[in-house]
Amino acid sequence: MGLTVLGLFLMSTTQHSVVHADTTSGAGATSETAPFIAGTRSNLDSKMILPANIVAQQACDVFTIGDAGRPRVDMIDVSSYQSGLTQANYNKMKAFGVKTVVVKLTESTTYTNPYAKAQIKMAQNAGLEIRVYHYAQFTTAAEAKNEAAYFAKVAKSFGLSSKVMFYADMEEGKTATSNVVNNLKTFYSTLAANGYSNYAVYTGHGYKYCDAIVNILGQKKAWIAQYPYQPSSSNLWNFSYAAWQFSSTAMLPGYGSTIDVSIDYTSVNAVNTGSVDNVSLSGTNLQVRGWHVSDESEGKNYSFIILYDKTNGKELGRYKITRGVRNDVHKIYANVYNSTNSGFLINIPFSSKLVGKDIQVISRYAQSASGEGSYVDYRSPKTYKFNSDHGSSDSVKISGTQLQIKGWHASDNSASKPNSFVILYDKTNRKELGRYKISRNVRNDVSKAYPNIYNSANSGYTLNIPYSSALAGKNLQVISRYSDAASGEGSTANYWSKSYQFTNNRGSIDTAKVVGNQLQIKGWHASDNSIGKTNSFIILYDSTNHRELGRYKISRYARKVVNKAYPNVYNSVNSGFMINIPMTSKLKNKNIQIISRYSNLTSGEGSYVDYRSSARKF
Repeated sequence: MGLTVLGLFLMSTTQHSVVHADTTSGAGATSETAPFIAGTRSNLDSKMILPANIVAQQACDVFTIGDAGRPRVDMIDVSSYQSGLTQANYNKMKAFGVKTVVVKLTESTTYTNPYAKAQIKMAQNAGLEIRVYHYAQFTTAAEAKNEAAYFAKVAKSFGLSSKVMFYADMEEGKTATSNVVNNLKTFYSTLAANGYSNYAVYTGHGYKYCDAIVNILGQKKAWIAQYPYQPSSSNLWNFSYAAWQFSSTAMLPGYGSTIDVSIDYTSVNAVNTGSVDNVSLSGTNLQVRGWHVSDESEGKNYSFIILYDKTNGKELGRYKITRGVRNDVHKIYANVYNSTNSGFLINIPFSSKLVGKDIQVISRYAQSASGEGSYVDYRSPKTYKFNSDHGSSDSVKISGTQLQIKGWHASDNSASKPNSFVILYDKTNRKELGRYKISRNVRNDVSKAYPNIYNSANSGYTLNIPYSSALAGKNLQVISRYSDAASGEGSTANYWSKSYQFTNNRGSIDTAKVVGNQLQIKGWHASDNSIGKTNSFIILYDSTNHRELGRYKISRYARKVVNKAYPNVYNSVNSGFMINIPMTSKLKNKNIQIISRYSNLTSGEGSYVDYRSSARKF
């Protein structure tokens, strides 16, 4: 893939030797370059011989890999030209900071680099990442398909993983036909059909259809060739591409020939990847688990997990971590620095500042103990938001003289709100009827159903409130509240129940008969509205003439059978009555209704609640 300066002269009649540098690089308006050369090698990798005067006048300068004044060398590409490289040479590449070796594997449908297997083996032994390329010769879709199939066949025979990056080397002049885009798409799809879907393109700005073939996958999947005569670390080009091949005249100490070198800008070539396997609430902690491998992590001995508010663009928390062993990751990324120790697992105390935020998880390797300075990050591709709020009023009922309330309320927003309350609210009149501080109890059933809600295991509540006349007949809502203030005000998280109304009023005249000269009446009357009405009466009422015939104060007695039938009616256990009334003439042959009354006054007037029987004659 190494380019020569011959093209400067081959193309001088149609192209200037001064070309514009990538405008994203900050390299300035123009720079002199040795432009991309189309088809400088045959399928046998034979070296072209340059006229001496051309070399003397226009050759790119020679420099040594590791020269701080030159662009960083991340990647080297080799073919049969570099068959003389030894294991010691590859080891030295690693020592000089090289991370990746791209090996020419095939060309057309008949040529395989005879040194490729050995080159791959030595690079892997040195701990270098392996990539491979195919020198394209195709001019039709059919040829592209055949070449891709050949490339894949040879790769499989070498045992190359589907994770390996496969490059289509698009520099041969004859491939630059009007249907090159379709041809290259066919090449890619054939690779994918053969199990290799990790592919990219290598080309140069001098290739006729450079932009068109780059646009198939985008610049971040393009390795671009463009040679300054004097490449400099202070004047980098082609930032918008995945990688930039900036020279074919680099020297490796201990090796007698020049080498093609590149700098990578994105993960197409330099590995920096990871996975956030789990981000979830567990009890009162936010559990974050995953892994992060990066070639750039070497020398960055401090690790952090950072929670980042993606919406507001600010850091929510930074936590120093110790990496854990991830053999599964190392198995896939064996050539990435320290991939064995790439795991992370951290439990972060969940707090209100995390509620409702679009949280991005960042794994960081840094040189500094503060996490600043030189660092490399992996950012989770998605964000996580914690704003769940669930609850249930399992039971709101009257039990004896108490209002019994039972339920649960689990909320992510309850973090940092240690005060809990149950509030009774009059929905109709929109006012609070009572506020009661509570202690939450354990609800394992809730924790099982909602394990990812903050502190769901301690979400329960049970409360017995003395039932009062202020509650009778009201349209009640039960509010479960978490608050940061002891008063229940301040910052709160609320769960509102459906409304409840206590208006039961039930009764029965079990017996109403004349025995001798007595009218004997027996029955019961239970009413939610009897609360606060401590005076009880039996009233005989003439329903024909609409007048009261007699009012008799009584004492209630226990009726357990009534309480069993109506346990949720206020004080139903003490609802019984029995009275013997002298049978006088004013009661005879009247249509009499028997009324049981609870009243707040000793006279039986004031506020009262009645149960009326049907009319009957005696």
